[in-house]
Amino acid sequence: MVDYILSILIPTKNRKKYLLKCIEEVLSSCSKKVQIVVQDNSDERLSLNDLERFSNQNFNYYYEAGDISFVDNFSRALEKASGEYICFIGDDDGILPEIENVAIWMQKNNIDALSQNISATYFWPNNQHAVKNSETGLLKIFYANNNVYVKYTKDELKKLFKAGGQGYMEFGLARPYHGVVRKKIFDNIKADTGSYINGLSPDIYASVAISSRIDKVYVINFPITISGISPKSGGAASANGTHTGRLKNAPHFRGHDRYCWDKLVPPIYSVETIWADSALHAARDLQMDDIEDNFGRDYLFHICRKKYPNFVEEYLEYQQEYKYKPHKFISEYINNDLFYLIYRIKRKVLKRKSDNILRTNIKDICEAKNQIREYLTHNHYRIEKTLLNICAMEGWKYEKKLN
Repeated sequence: MVDYILSILIPTKNRKKYLLKCIEEVLSSCSKKVQIVVQDNSDERLSLNDLERFSNQNFNYYYEAGDISFVDNFSRALEKASGEYICFIGDDDGILPEIENVAIWMQKNNIDALSQNISATYFWPNNQHAVKNSETGLLKIFYANNNVYVKYTKDELKKLFKAGGQGYMEFGLARPYHGVVRKKIFDNIKADTGSYINGLSPDIYASVAISSRIDKVYVINFPITISGISPKSGGAASANGTHTGRLKNAPHFRGHDRYCWDKLVPPIYSVETIWADSALHAARDLQMDDIEDNFGRDYLFHICRKKYPNFVEEYLEYQQEYKYKPHKFISEYINNDLFYLIYRIKRKVLKRKSDNILRTNIKDICEAKNQIREYLTHNHYRIEKTLLNICAMEGWKYEKKLN
C-alpha cells in the first residue's frame, strides 16, 4: 500500500457533470503524495471512457449501487483512505495545491487538526435561485488572509451545544469537511463506537466527534479548499428554502433502518434540526458529559417556530415532552445572538475593500481555482506565511522546506 500524506475523499451521488470537473481540478492540484478517493452511490457508475481520463495511480474510484445513506457513503470513503490525514469535499467542490503543504507541515509538527474559515465560494452556472448574478458562474472571495487562531475544542463544543447545535462553522471545531484531520482519530472512534460516522449529517457529526477527542485546533483564513454550490447541492437547497418539511419526508433518512430522532430536537425536517440531531448523536456516542443540561433546546425551539411556523402539530407534540421555559430561552437567546452580533461587528470593523471580491463568468471549478490563486498572489498571501504565523504563536521553529 502506498503511504499517502493526505487523502481527499469525495462521496457522490447522481451529479456526474460536477463530479468529473471536481476530479479534474483535484488531480491537477496535488502530487502523487495525495490520494483521491471517489465513493459513488449514483444510479449508474462512471463509464470506462470517463475513468480513462483519470488513470493516475493515486486516483481510486469505488462504486456501490443501492440505497445507502449519506452517512454510509461518507463512511465507505473513509474506509478506503490510506493517507495519514484526510479531507472530505463535495462533488462540486475543489481544492488548492497548498493543502498538500499544510498536511506535510501538520505531520512534521504532530498536529491533529486544522480548520479554515471558508473564504472562497464558487456558485456554478445557472444557480441564480441561490444567489444573484450567478447565471454564468460566480466566485466569491472574502476575508482571505494569513491570519491564524488557536481554538480549544472542549470550550467550543460547549458554545455549540448552548447554541442548540447551530452555526457549527462559526465555532473553532475540527472540521473533516473542508478541513484537515488525522485519520487515526477516526480509526480510534470506530474502535470505540463501532462506526466512523453516525447521525444524519456526516459533516457535523464528524466535527463534533473529532473535536471531543482532541484538545485544540488551528484555524486559518487562507483558503485550502473551494466551497462549490451547484444547482443540485444541499447549499442551494438551503438557500432557496427547499431543505424543510415533515420529518418522515427527510431525504437524510434514506438508507437508515429505524433511525432514532433525538428527543431534544423538534420533530421537523430542516437544516437546523438535522444539525442539532447529528451533533447530539455524536455527543451521546462519544459519551460527552452533561449533554441535556447544556443543550440550548429553548433557543433551538424558538428558531424553528420563527422560521417554520406551519408545523403546529409537531410543535405541540414536542411541547408535551418538555415545558418551554421563556426565561431560559431569553438567556440563551441573548448569549447566542450576542456571540453572532460580536462576530459580525468584528468582521465589519476589520473589513477592507480588498477583502470582498466578486468575479463573474467563471465557467467551472478549475477556472475558479485559477482566479483564487491569482488573487492570493496579487495580495501576497502565501500559505508559508500562514504556517509561519502559527509557529510564531506557539514558539516553534518553522521549517521552510515542506516536501
